[in-house]
Amino acid sequence: MDKEKIIECSNIEKIYKTPEFISFRKINALKNVNFSISNNEIFSIIGLNGAGKSTLLSIILGITNPTNGNITFKLKNYKSKIGYMPETVNFPLNLTPVDILCSMGNLFPGIEKNKINTLLDFVGLKVSKNRKLRTFSKGMLQRFNLAQTLVHNPKILILDEPFSGLDPLGRKLFFDIFLNLKQEGRTILFSSHILTDVEKISDKILILHKGISLKIITPKEIEGGNLQDYFVKIISNNESN
Repeated sequence: MDKEKIIECSNIEKIYKTPEFISFRKINALKNVNFSISNNEIFSIIGLNGAGKSTLLSIILGITNPTNGNITFKLKNYKSKIGYMPETVNFPLNLTPVDILCSMGNLFPGIEKNKINTLLDFVGLKVSKNRKLRTFSKGMLQRFNLAQTLVHNPKILILDEPFSGLDPLGRKLFFDIFLNLKQEGRTILFSSHILTDVEKISDKILILHKGISLKIITPKEIEGGNLQDYFVKIISNNESN
């Protein structure tokens, strides 16, 4: 039985205009992208640098308007139920995780300090919760980035390159967290260019290349069971057409 669709992207196109000497040049960042995400699914978007992954996530979030196409959320009051983890974010480095999450918690009713402590424990920052962020490694900042995404208990998580800067132990922690969140009924959409990470936890994988959605696959559909070889084959076939 098919799961209920929670996000639908229809014919998404994004054209940027960049100034030249006497006119503007059009750059087609996304071209007729179509896919849907089911409730309680881990859906990943993979592609080379410049494939359009961040642009697509920005459009889904409503940060950027598409030139053409539509995004539909099958969820009431969906904006308050989305947690967003950007690839890079500048936190106030003179504050601690508890300071920042308590301030964020004030924006949402029912978030108490004990819940924040539980959340920091959940992302592996229990012993560092009162340290200033300027003392954190890149991997620790990435774990805190995930914590701020979860502070209001979102139903849908949208994560841009969540594994960036993580060592093998940090990636294993994120794998476990994502699978736990799925078991709790969350829906996760994330982008990545780290193929081995995508293959381990995704239910569905969108291959995006130069703004074009080439194919949507499941890990079980990969020929020979190697996502990297399959990805290179799909990209190479597209380039030769």
